[in-house]
Amino acid sequence: MAIITKVFSVANITVQASAETVEKRIHRLPGVQSVSVSRKDMTMSVSYEDTLIDEARIIQEVRRSGYQAYTHEMPRVIVHEARKIPLLTKEIRILLALCPVSLLFCIPGFSPWFAFLPLIAAIFLSREIFPAALKEIRELKPADAAISTAAFLVSFIYTADLALRSENLSGLFAFYASAILAGAVLRRRMVYAEKTQSDDSLKRMRTALPASASVQEGHTETLRDIREIKEDQKVLVRPGETICADGEVERGFALVDESAISGQEKPVEKSEGSFVYAGSVCLNGSLEIRVERVGSATAMMRFADLAEKTGSDTSFQSPFKSFGRYLFVYALVTAVLCAFGWYFLSHSLDKAMMVLISVLACPSLQALSLTSQKSLIAAAREAASEHILFTSVEALELAGRCGSVFLDQDNTVTDQELTVTDFLAAPNMSMGRLEYIAYALSSRSGSVFARAVTRYLRSRRISAVDAREFSQLSSRGRDALQSMRRCRTYAPEDALDAGIDLSDWNERITELQSEGKRILLFAEENRIIGLAAARRAVIEEAPQVLQEMKDRGLDVILFTDGTAAEAEWLCNTLQADNTIHLPSSEEKEKLFAHLSTADNVTSYITSVPPAADCRNIDILTMISAGTKYDEKDAGILLSRPKISDFLKAMDCSASLTDEIQNAQMKVIIYHAAAIIITGFLFPAVFHTAVPAVISAAASTFLLYQVVNGKKKDGSSSVREDKV
Repeated sequence: MAIITKVFSVANITVQASAETVEKRIHRLPGVQSVSVSRKDMTMSVSYEDTLIDEARIIQEVRRSGYQAYTHEMPRVIVHEARKIPLLTKEIRILLALCPVSLLFCIPGFSPWFAFLPLIAAIFLSREIFPAALKEIRELKPADAAISTAAFLVSFIYTADLALRSENLSGLFAFYASAILAGAVLRRRMVYAEKTQSDDSLKRMRTALPASASVQEGHTETLRDIREIKEDQKVLVRPGETICADGEVERGFALVDESAISGQEKPVEKSEGSFVYAGSVCLNGSLEIRVERVGSATAMMRFADLAEKTGSDTSFQSPFKSFGRYLFVYALVTAVLCAFGWYFLSHSLDKAMMVLISVLACPSLQALSLTSQKSLIAAAREAASEHILFTSVEALELAGRCGSVFLDQDNTVTDQELTVTDFLAAPNMSMGRLEYIAYALSSRSGSVFARAVTRYLRSRRISAVDAREFSQLSSRGRDALQSMRRCRTYAPEDALDAGIDLSDWNERITELQSEGKRILLFAEENRIIGLAAARRAVIEEAPQVLQEMKDRGLDVILFTDGTAAEAEWLCNTLQADNTIHLPSSEEKEKLFAHLSTADNVTSYITSVPPAADCRNIDILTMISAGTKYDEKDAGILLSRPKISDFLKAMDCSASLTDEIQNAQMKVIIYHAAAIIITGFLFPAVFHTAVPAVISAAASTFLLYQVVNGKKKDGSSSVREDKV
């Protein structure tokens, strides 16, 4: 006989009395030792004897109590630490140990040809360098393997020449050749380790989503495969579970670990109205989430795609990219010139060859590209933590240099839906009766204005006096009123065409229209009994954000819609200088083409897929881009309807540009200083060349600093749910 404790999910327990009812019924079952129901987490923990009762009987009893239940094994939260690739493998250790052996054969009495014994062993241990160098040269992209092979070949050939002349100095050059190969292999190992860790991180991202999730369907909670979950469904998340989709919290409170997407280890509080990301882990509490993005459309998967693109990008478009491309030629030409110069000055071939080898051994051609890749991923993570998702490296690069911004009005500066601001009754019409008439008329119309009136009236609380007055209008109440053909709604211009007298209302209508409001008139027969005025409210932050855009020197063009009076009021409210009212797709495309130049980066911010051709737009920015309104060409996705997030995206991009340029400047300074020191200063001051082993060690140390610098690109672990 064994006592087993299991955790079950119990849906729809909203009051403590319900929890106590379930506890009592389960506790009466034979074999049950203890029961504990958590209303907050919607879970039930039961300890029972497995020989007397099983979990199916417990679930059956819960369902008899009127609640849905299923076995809820708390998922194990596994912390995946990044796989550590050892740099000093057995082969590299042997290679490093062989390097100084060649120096022994510099001692008189040894044959110079003995220096080739450790050198041949070093060639065998580092044989992977030579195919890599051939591949780089064949693709016209010479990098670290090519420059190291060039330095090695010079050392090897001169070692052979010295051996033919029976000079013991051949051991020194054999040592240089071995050291160059050892440095090349070690640097190649560092790049391999960095790439492997990045690939592991991407793999964890793509497998971080759970296999199934709890879906609320009416009053029933079911466990569904994640591939069956669709947008607008409600998903329940409990402690320890991984969130399966991007969406908005409709109910609940929880601490959520978003390190998988943002890289920040500190848990984030989530409550009603908060946005959550797939791959995040609910640490405690429970959430009811309305799904907005699923599968490949989630921020997690898009971020994985961006990281993958970043890994294949050779370098960021910085002022130093052209230098990085030609660094191989620069180092090779400089080394040859320095060698010839010192040969003519000192008439020493040994010194000239030492200078040539030292200069060729000092570059670290992988440092530039690795610097940009690490910074790109770090910037993308930082933006994701601010609900900004970059979907391309190009958008992440260009956003900070944006010069012109096109804005659609809806969801950028104004709400998309109308909001009723004024509801007026005629002097001889009671407000209660007008409200019921207006509700009857608007509820059977599908217009935007009618929906706004319906929402407004539903938010109103009708008094008992108004209700009695309305009941006296007809014994059949509202249903009778809805069938009354003498009640109509009109726009002001339509009312005039119908011959309705508006003389008593003209002044008020003009005043409301000057405030950017639309007017809907309620008429009974040919008499106006009231009106409703509505407009799209200006988003609170919009005026300040537009002003900040102007202060930054951005050229802001606002596309307005609605009536001319609405557009004029909006321009005055926002103090917008450049507005175009109701532009056609052709007009937008011409404007895009006119302002899109090589020196001017343009961005189009909208909340719906644009009808206009956006090929001339550098960055298409989608606001609140859920699955329904997603756009494949969008470079930036903003989860929140806040254009201030676009400014944050610009700041993130500008900061990234500065960081990459500063990091790459340091790499450039190293190469310039290294070549000056090894090719000019050191030989001039000390009358000898810098030992090539020091050059090889310096280039290896530079790459080590780049790879193992401050890790902002996701060194945090990723938690993966196992259901």
